[in-house]
Amino acid sequence: MRNSGDDGLAMWADTKNNVGNAFTGNTVVLPILANSIAIYGGKDISVTGNVVADSLTNGGGLHVGNRYPGVTPGQGADVSGTFTLARNTTIRAGNGDCGWPFPIGATWFDSRNSTMDKATINVTDTDILDSSYAAIHFVSGTMKGVHFNRVNIDGTGTFALQFNDPAVTTFSDVTAKNIGFTDPVYSCLGSQLGLTQGAGNSGWNEKLPATYCGPWPEPDYDGGPGPDPTPTPPDPDRNLAKGRPATASGQVDGYPAAKAVDGRRRLVLGERQSRLPPVAVRRPRGLSGRRPRGAQAAAGRRLGRQDPDPDRPGQPGRLRVQDDRRGEGLPLRPGDGQHRQHHAAGRHPDPASAPDGHGQHRLARGPAQ
Repeated sequence: MRNSGDDGLAMWADTKNNVGNAFTGNTVVLPILANSIAIYGGKDISVTGNVVADSLTNGGGLHVGNRYPGVTPGQGADVSGTFTLARNTTIRAGNGDCGWPFPIGATWFDSRNSTMDKATINVTDTDILDSSYAAIHFVSGTMKGVHFNRVNIDGTGTFALQFNDPAVTTFSDVTAKNIGFTDPVYSCLGSQLGLTQGAGNSGWNEKLPATYCGPWPEPDYDGGPGPDPTPTPPDPDRNLAKGRPATASGQVDGYPAAKAVDGRRRLVLGERQSRLPPVAVRRPRGLSGRRPRGAQAAAGRRLGRQDPDPDRPGQPGRLRVQDDRRGEGLPLRPGDGQHRQHHAAGRHPDPASAPDGHGQHRLARGPAQ
């Protein structure tokens, strides 16, 4: 998914619950607005094995929230059950929001409609890389039951963790490095922040329970995950699709799905060209309906033009018939070159190709080549 105008992928439990669904194995890049993947309400939802990158505005990479109309406890559509966010990767995710004086994190949670306390949310085996601002973010209401295990944070513009509102969370084997701000955790909540640590944490927890509570810092990206690797020029002859699995619900004229990945360069139109019907070309006509004269006749002489064929050096090119009224070219086969020669001489090859009452020329096909 690329360049979506809103969330790249979203589930929205609008007054009716969304139960047992999953987003798995997707790539979402450059959503113009909002999040790469967002879950609004629902029960027993999975978001696994996805790669998301490059948020632009008003959103992050992965988002779970009790947000938007219809996502309320009264409708039974708020976040509940077990949510699994596993084996996902966010890259340069998170950005500013036009409605807030603070930025949005790469992986973030929002409970503005109601307290998010009916679900167990497990975030596991996740890489959060080069985040624009914070890597993990909680905002708008109280959230409980969010658990982070085996999460790698590498590179942020500001914080590793950003708590704008109360949360009850646990962290185990969560590591962080290349954090943009000197204090890795933002919180002005005091005792309202229920952060429980397990084993294996590093890079973000050394100053706890002290946290930063002050003006929003400018992002600092100098501490990213190290220098960029030396780019390797792409191989122009490499076929990324060759040999990959391919399936189709049906096939036409002996072209199964496997032919799309067999490495052959083919033009299906060229292979089936002999079956194409004769081409009708409309030419300018005079008021009397007879053969055009003057400037229109000169235009008619430009109708036939032999183009060189780059795929067949030294062979006759394909004839291109130009309709000067629309500027559109219709490629014909080399066997139709006879039509061009007769037009250049100002005569028709036979009565069958003379103008009919509608100003069209019926072209006689040449031999197949």
